[in-house]
Amino acid sequence: MELGRSLPVYEIRSGRRLRPSSGWVTVLSGASGVAAVWLADHFGLWYAGVVAGAVLGLGLRGASRVAGAAVLAGFFGWLLPLGLRAVAGQPVGRLAERVAGILGMGGGAVSGAATLFFTGILGALLCLCGAWLGAAIRRIWG
Repeated sequence: MELGRSLPVYEIRSGRRLRPSSGWVTVLSGASGVAAVWLADHFGLWYAGVVAGAVLGLGLRGASRVAGAAVLAGFFGWLLPLGLRAVAGQPVGRLAERVAGILGMGGGAVSGAATLFFTGILGALLCLCGAWLGAAIRRIWG
């Protein structure tokens, strides 16, 4: 390999190309990530989304599949506990409205829903950061 030339995305040093992971493997990995993030979040380990994303990045092949599974795991892993609390009658919506008011987003149900949405986005971004790290490590190790 000549100096300064980077490797193509799915090419190993030997020159053979790798196929992306199958769709079922991606969906099952994302669902497992949702369960892992949800369980860890239940015990206060909010940073477990980064770890789950790193595992997804190490295990899956294909940038879009890794990103999709990480977004699924982070977004729903953070929002599922809030949804279950809301179904159980706990004041998740009213609390989200108050947080939105503190953040200057105004009051009402729309701002509360926006707060919950941005909570899911934060979880997805944490998982995506971990997935990027895992994919980078996998590419270095070959």
